[in-house]
Amino acid sequence: MDRALAGETIARDGVLPDGHGRLRACAIQYIPRRTEGGAVEGFFVLAIDVEERRAAEARRIAVAEFGDRLRDLDDTAPIAYVAAEILGTTLGVSRAGYGTIDAVAETILIERD
Repeated sequence: MDRALAGETIARDGVLPDGHGRLRACAIQYIPRRTEGGAVEGFFVLAIDVEERRAAEARRIAVAEFGDRLRDLDDTAPIAYVAAEILGTTLGVSRAGYGTIDAVAETILIERD
């Protein structure tokens, strides 16, 4: 803020809460507000929510990586493992997996965890 009050426009990435209190990724700019004589009398803050844009970019990268890594695979177990690994990384979770559901036995078979 001191730099904006000194007349410099500042651009940075940050997070701000939305109306429900969830933190959202934002592109933030501090823009000096000047008098007619050119003196800085304050600054404007412009915050643009970029959460969806970042999520879309992460999905695009994940799909490209998935295609690259599947190219040489032909067995379901390694395909499921790669898919779970990429999905978990993209979603930022510690565990993700794929399994085959047996509705009669009420079980799930996970070939590789």
